[in-house]
Amino acid sequence: MSKKQNKLIAKEILNNAIKGAFLKFDPRFMVKNPVMFMVEVGSILTLILSIFPTLFNGNSDERIYNILITFILFITLLFANFAESIAEGRGKAQAATLRQSKKDSKARRIKSDGSEEMLNSSELEIGDIVLVKAGELIPNDGEIIEGAARQKTPNEIALNTLLIVLSLSFLVVVVSLYPFMQFLGVSLPISWLVALLVCLIPTTIGGLLSAIGIAGMDRVTRFNVIALSGKAVESCGDVDTMILDKTGTITFGNRLANEFYEVQGISKEEMIKACVLSSLKDETPEGKSIVALAQKMGYELEGNDIKEFIEFSAQNRMSGVDLQDNTKIRKGAFDAIRAYISEMNGKIPSDLETKVMEISNLGGTPLVVRKNEKILGVIYLKDTVKPGLKERFDELRKMGIKTLMCIGDNPLTAATIAKEAGLDGFIAECKPEDKIEAIKKEQAQGKIVAMTGDGTNDAPALAQADVGIAMNSGTQAAKEAANMIDLDSNPTKILEVVEIGKGLLITRGSLTTFSMANDLSILLFYLLCLVWFYLKCKF
Repeated sequence: MSKKQNKLIAKEILNNAIKGAFLKFDPRFMVKNPVMFMVEVGSILTLILSIFPTLFNGNSDERIYNILITFILFITLLFANFAESIAEGRGKAQAATLRQSKKDSKARRIKSDGSEEMLNSSELEIGDIVLVKAGELIPNDGEIIEGAARQKTPNEIALNTLLIVLSLSFLVVVVSLYPFMQFLGVSLPISWLVALLVCLIPTTIGGLLSAIGIAGMDRVTRFNVIALSGKAVESCGDVDTMILDKTGTITFGNRLANEFYEVQGISKEEMIKACVLSSLKDETPEGKSIVALAQKMGYELEGNDIKEFIEFSAQNRMSGVDLQDNTKIRKGAFDAIRAYISEMNGKIPSDLETKVMEISNLGGTPLVVRKNEKILGVIYLKDTVKPGLKERFDELRKMGIKTLMCIGDNPLTAATIAKEAGLDGFIAECKPEDKIEAIKKEQAQGKIVAMTGDGTNDAPALAQADVGIAMNSGTQAAKEAANMIDLDSNPTKILEVVEIGKGLLITRGSLTTFSMANDLSILLFYLLCLVWFYLKCKF
């Protein structure tokens, strides 16, 4: 993207933020932030008093003071709304950039009769209802009318609760001052009470949270990470557990066929022929590499006998073909093939498990091949762990972050890769739903979970995690489900992001401490003044 385009985008974000700052004065939006909602109510009250200064037994001489208070409160609200609009604008701009990377995206529009129709996303109109299925790109910006939202972190919930409790407490204190002063025979202008309330409630925190989020989004950009929201960066500072997908995240993801191993009683030619037939229509990198390896070894097949290609699924963990003579050739995970053969009362070759263990101990993926109920052999898929991971994961461990790997391979392969990468643990033979359960289990223990992944099957887990980081090399579904995208596809980038998140937490904590200390000192001062005034009136 050119500098001129960047300037145009920045200008568009700024213009939209200014417009959004005024639109956010809508009480229906402001009520979501109790602190700033109180400020808005106070500004409306002082505005009324500026027009009608004698209201509530006021004095006409207070008009200028009321106007000044109204102006200050308006500027406070405008700044807070502007900061939030900027944060939202940047998040939407990042999401729009990702959408543009996939041209001619389609949308599934729900018609008035309940039926569905496919059309280009550019043809969508305001008011259209769109259905987005798993693995599909969200075609445009809009409002979610049914679905699941990312849960707030415990720290975020605690801070919001603190802000509400403090605001309500100070509101009660300020409101009780009016009848108390009336009892003492002192006339206290309403605008004074509004000004006092705004000084007491944690306006500093409520107004600057979005600004802190903007700072976080800017800082992670320096590390080539796109954050779709400021809250995502802040949540990184609380991360306790990091769950990683293997393929494309810990390893390069280019698992290629390295060798064919036939079991006893099966010829090399029969084994390779079955491997090629099962992979001729397989568009995955693994499938193509099997055909390429066979061609390199001098085997060529047309595939005229193929009747139907069976795609791989996370449930049966096998793929292959059905031939014209009803022969079924499948290749898949060792445990899945073994379970099928056992169920069909077939025979497991005595040397099969030995070959599977040899491949697993090398950190490779064994792909077992069967023809009907007969096992033919094993394909050795070789993948490479990304360099430098072990040292980076050691640093995460020192920060108190536990690392877990979710892997679809058998426990032996999982253990080998986990050891080589320096991970704390692993979950072997893991299905997409198992990843979600692993995240929920950690969250049930009160832990903040970060998930990194790159595949469509990782999308639900990325959405469930408190922090979802998608690899830029991954699928569009993974990027849409995550709230951060690593342009370098480096899972250890979480280290820098966590440090930035912790820095934001320290900033937010400092603001909270300052605001509370300031509020309490003001409250104490006014209470002492009231006590002094009461004693003076009494004696």
